[in-house]
Parts: sequence; C-alpha cells; structure tokens
Amino acid sequence: MLAALSTLSRRSALFAAALLLACTGDDSGDTDASSSGATSSTTSTATTATTSAAETTTDATTTDATTTTDTGVDVPSYAEVNAIFGAAGCTNGYCHGSGAGQLMLTGDPALDHATLVDAKAAQAACGEQTLVLPGDPDASILWLRVRPIALDGEPACLSKMPQGSDGLAEADAELIRQWILGGAPL
Repeated sequence: MLAALSTLSRRSALFAAALLLACTGDDSGDTDASSSGATSSTTSTATTATTSAAETTTDATTTDATTTTDTGVDVPSYAEVNAIFGAAGCTNGYCHGSGAGQLMLTGDPALDHATLVDAKAAQAACGEQTLVLPGDPDASILWLRVRPIALDGEPACLSKMPQGSDGLAEADAELIRQWILGGAPL
C-alpha cells in the first residue's frame, strides 16, 4: 500500500509541477501572432517536459476547449473527452477507476491520455489491438466500444461501454470520434 501511495504521490506531484509551469508560462517562447492565418505557438520547459513524459507530439495549438490543427480544423481536446468519461462513470471505482477490464482511468487527464493513446489493449477486440490510434477511429478499440450500437454491423463484435448500455449518447460518441480522427491531442 505504501508503494501505491508513493507512486500516486509522485504522479500527482509531477502533474502539479507540469501544470504549474504551464500556467506560469515562459517568456522565452516564440510567439508569432502577426502572420495572417498563423496560429500562435509557445514553447516552454513545462510543455517540453509534459510532452516528453507523455510521449506525445502534435502540430497543433491547444486552447481551453479545442485544439486547432495547422490546417485550421478544430479538434476536441482530451479535457472534453475526459469530462464525458467522468459523466458516464468510467473513472469511478466500480469501473475503470479500479482498473476494470485491465484499464485504469484515474480522472487525471495527462495520465489517462498516456494510458489510452497508442496503447495496446490487454486483449485484441474486433481485430484491433490499439486502444486509441490517433487519426483512425475505426482502428481504435475505444471508438468501437463507445459508439452507438446502431453504427455497428450485425452482430456487434464486442460489448458496448458504458457497461450495460448501447454505447454513449450520439453527441458524446461523435466528440470522441472527432478527437481520435483529429489525432487524439492532449
């Protein structure tokens, strides 16, 4: 139990430090807002550390609600996806909050994002092995699990999530599909 608390405390401390550094910013970053149609980008030590720790990269600018790709397309952020998981009970102790199905979702966006994106599932499902394959919802087990059952061929190749449902509500499922299609940014 002490080891689990130590790991949790370490993860919480790392996340808090990254968040604090990201919020305070770094005046040495490059910002180019004067170009027509250009998005601004700021490089800071906190952003680099967070990106390295999660092993994710993206060519996008993050905002509070969405990420805008370099092509100008708005992609939902993982914060929006995480809110759906929280509302559906996915991170609760009776579900993936306790590691059900060999998948642990803590409610911590950075940790959960790293757990899902480009991660292999404990078991292949529907011929797929990756939980979230950025850019390809149909090759992502998450999408296959949460999309409304009406979108599945007959018979469905695996059970829907949340457990006992026919998948998420159409709007929530579509947001997750758009997030994956847009590269599954943090």
